[in-house]
Amino acid sequence: MSIGDGFVDLRANIDATADGNESFWPSFTDIMTVIVMIFLLASTVLILRNWELVAELRATIVAEREASAQVQSATKANITLEEQLAQAEHQISVMRMWLMQVREENEENLKQLSKKDAQLAAVDAERRQLSDFKVSSQRRIESLEEQFRLVNEQLASLREVHGRQEARLRSTLEELDTQMRENRTQADELVRLRQADEGATRQLADIQGEYDRLKVQYDKLVRPARTAQGKHVVEVRFVKSGGKPKISYREVDRSATLTPVNREQLERRLGRLKAQYGDKLYVKIVIPEDSGLSYSEAWNFTKTLLNRYDYYGVP
Repeated sequence: MSIGDGFVDLRANIDATADGNESFWPSFTDIMTVIVMIFLLASTVLILRNWELVAELRATIVAEREASAQVQSATKANITLEEQLAQAEHQISVMRMWLMQVREENEENLKQLSKKDAQLAAVDAERRQLSDFKVSSQRRIESLEEQFRLVNEQLASLREVHGRQEARLRSTLEELDTQMRENRTQADELVRLRQADEGATRQLADIQGEYDRLKVQYDKLVRPARTAQGKHVVEVRFVKSGGKPKISYREVDRSATLTPVNREQLERRLGRLKAQYGDKLYVKIVIPEDSGLSYSEAWNFTKTLLNRYDYYGVP
């Protein structure tokens, strides 16, 4: 190694080159050394730069986290403020409603106060009327006391009259007792007369029955004999079985057997035949010996049907 122009000559085998015995490998070694040194230097610079970048990145991440925390804190604070604002609005609404209620109650109180004033005026007027009434009542009491005194005098007079009338009443009661005894006698006489009237009524009924019997006999004597010749004959059989009436019916020219009917059906059929045959209808009533009917039941049944439908019963 030699020193020339102030710089150190780093070339290897400079002596061999100077002797004209050049070699390729020493130059290559020098070049590679330079390259390695440059690479190391560049790597060092890159490592330092990368270190700085990592430090800056970490600082940036820390700053970002701090900013995020600040944002979250600000968001929470904002949410809290919104809730406080909503709560405040709600309280304002409640206060507004309360104020409205108070106004309404105040209006109602004013109305009640007006009514109370009117009632107070009415009570005052009534008080004045009562005062006037008290004065008039006092006068009325004085007048009634005077009337009471007069009534007492009249009562004493009436008591005297009552004594006289009581004596007269006792006399009248005695007369009334006498009259009642006479009335009881007359009532007994009236009962006797009513009993006699009932006996006369029964005699009249007997006479009426005798009259009906005689009338029938008279009709038999005066009127032509009842005959079925030339007539439309209807046979009606009437019995009572088990306490219940049983009626059977047949038209002699049209049916050989009797048909059970009730009273309404019999009346309807006889009415139809009466309208058809008129005074040519002959109603034959058959009451068997063992019919179970009383005389009045059999007689009323026969008399009613003959008078209504039989040609002989036509007046």
